Amino acid sequence: MKRYTLHTLIILLAALGLRLATWWLLPYKDWISDEGEYWGAAIWLAQGREFQFFDGWIWTRPPLYVSFLAAHIKLFGNSALWAPRLSQALLSVLSVWLTMRIAKRLAPAEQQARVSLIAGWMMALGYSFAAFSYFMLSETLFLSIFLAANLLLLRWASTRHWRDLLLAGVGFGLAALTRAIILTWLPLPALWIAWQIWQNQRPRWQAMIKPVLGFTLSVCMIVLPWTAFATNRWSNGDGLILVDTTGGYNFALGAQIATPEGRNGTRLAEILCGGNGLVCQGSQAARQNQAYAQGFTWLGEYPQRFISKTTLELLDILQVRFDSAEHLTDGYVDGRVPLPHLLGLLLDDTLYVVIVGLAVLGLWRKQSGAGKGLVLGWLGYNIIVGSLIFAIARFRQPLLPFIMIYAVCGVVQWRETWASIRQQRYAWASAGLIWLIVLPSYLYLPEAVGVRSVWQDVRLGFAGVQQANQCQEIRGLLQAGDLAAARRLHDHIDAEGRSENTSISAYTGRRCLALINGQLLEAEGKPAEALAFYQQANPKNNPIQSARILMLEGNLLQRQGQISQALARFNFRDVEIINDLDWAWDYLTVVPTTTIDLGSGLDYGYVRGFYQSEHNSPDFRWSSQASALRFPQAATGQTQTLRLHLNGFTNDWQPTRISVSVNGKLIDNYQLIPAWQWLEITLPAQPQGSDLLIEFASSTFVSGPEDLATRVSSRASDPLRLLGFQLDRVEIK
Repeated sequence: MKRYTLHTLIILLAALGLRLATWWLLPYKDWISDEGEYWGAAIWLAQGREFQFFDGWIWTRPPLYVSFLAAHIKLFGNSALWAPRLSQALLSVLSVWLTMRIAKRLAPAEQQARVSLIAGWMMALGYSFAAFSYFMLSETLFLSIFLAANLLLLRWASTRHWRDLLLAGVGFGLAALTRAIILTWLPLPALWIAWQIWQNQRPRWQAMIKPVLGFTLSVCMIVLPWTAFATNRWSNGDGLILVDTTGGYNFALGAQIATPEGRNGTRLAEILCGGNGLVCQGSQAARQNQAYAQGFTWLGEYPQRFISKTTLELLDILQVRFDSAEHLTDGYVDGRVPLPHLLGLLLDDTLYVVIVGLAVLGLWRKQSGAGKGLVLGWLGYNIIVGSLIFAIARFRQPLLPFIMIYAVCGVVQWRETWASIRQQRYAWASAGLIWLIVLPSYLYLPEAVGVRSVWQDVRLGFAGVQQANQCQEIRGLLQAGDLAAARRLHDHIDAEGRSENTSISAYTGRRCLALINGQLLEAEGKPAEALAFYQQANPKNNPIQSARILMLEGNLLQRQGQISQALARFNFRDVEIINDLDWAWDYLTVVPTTTIDLGSGLDYGYVRGFYQSEHNSPDFRWSSQASALRFPQAATGQTQTLRLHLNGFTNDWQPTRISVSVNGKLIDNYQLIPAWQWLEITLPAQPQGSDLLIEFASSTFVSGPEDLATRVSSRASDPLRLLGFQLDRVEIK
């Protein structure tokens, strides 16, 4: 086996290893960004409903990624997120290999293998690429298709084989059906094809137009059938829909930034949907036209603010940002982001900061193969579009492989003589300018800017992890019964924080201490002081912390028998919207019971894997695919009866099916009818006084876009609900 081939295999195995490792490294808790929308639409497509999910939605999506997910759902089920994640891990590894092949064609002739291998290692160890292979977002699929199309086009430049050219067109067409933003970029590859023929042969224009026409037709062959379908389904005679209608919304959202109120997706949705959230009436084409018209109106009203906004968007697309949704940094100051993930983010941003300037140097150098013009067109197009519309961190992902390739070229050609002193000066000036723009967002930003640099945020994340570990140590002492040691450690850590701030806000900055102190006071026999402390320590601007303090307060009141006051805490909006049942399961004190009334407000700590309460007749909770409830000390040493008041409603053509287990042992499988019913199950004898852990596994369905829109508007946890069955009341007899 050749050394290069062996090295390539090692790179690909390392890439696969990191992508699989992210399944455990990422602090992934909930759907992020557009994940819920993609997965919900894919479930409906897999059920045979075509693209009905988007019929009343605020926009339509390109079809390929939704179809990709739907294929996995059809094979493995609604809840099998592992299946597309595994496929995306393999696609991400494919992107590593494609980048290596492209690097060989773009690199200097004598350095092809070296550039290819170094670029391959960068791609393989790029933490963001590994993370995106885990998310239900289109970036991974798009990048693999886009790189394959570019490789075919570069190969055509050297071979002039029609097959490569036509397959490249097919690839770009498929990429457009994954992310429609490249549609307006595709004329650039067509011009590049014409230029390649012209500079090599100087042919007559007829000979030059044939390859361009062939490429264009191959793209159209892929895109236009979908255009016909989308226009027929969603236009209602109001205009053409080439691929999707997100372009109009994004354009209007970008223009809205220039208005005095700034970017406000909720306000824009009200304008486009008449106050109905993300669910709209009328045709998608008309809504797209309205969005473009609204965007141009805002640009005409605030031209100077638009120029300022464009400058800020340019900075956003070039600079690094720690707190983007795809970075999964929620709660990092509280220690909820583990150290391996923090280090992965830091290393990824460090790599980008280093290579972005090196890539500029590499682009100024001369390499042997054709393709630099194509790459410059792609980089420039994304920077311009991102600046004019709006830029988020994930929009930079398709640029990174090419930045990596030319960064390596900049390194391997470091000692080569420049073509001229002027070229050298321009190269270093432009590289220096890029580094000057990027470095502050990485190293340090003054407080007046309103955002912190990556290093500043990572340091806060490290401190948060340290504080979380200290709080866990206090909890361990408390659970072990060493109350005095727990109090001493708490007060010591608290004193360090209060040395800078003597008000109660010291607790809200060190939030885990606030959660523990009330429990310590209760353990010390001071419940009244614990309740008073909870009321003082409840923050006004942190819904998660507020929900947890309210649950602790309600839990204490519930155990004191003050049920009405406990219900007032548990039914608080923050508690219901956050629905932090996993935390409640781990940290609330539950007392023995043989009855759980789900949805009543008194079920926190007894249930997990259920969605927020539904206050109807009766009150209930929807289950997710996997859910559980517990009865502390409820076992009698004899067989018992589990009584479930539940409803198997579903919009799927298959009935709801559940399995029930007790203390890890499967009891049986059941098919539910779509109506309220009592299900009685005989439980085997368990040791007297032991806990009963009842676990459910259920088939699931997606209610529809209306449910998703409501939950997105209310900022609820789990915006997309994979609904199992409705559960109202559980009894042990």
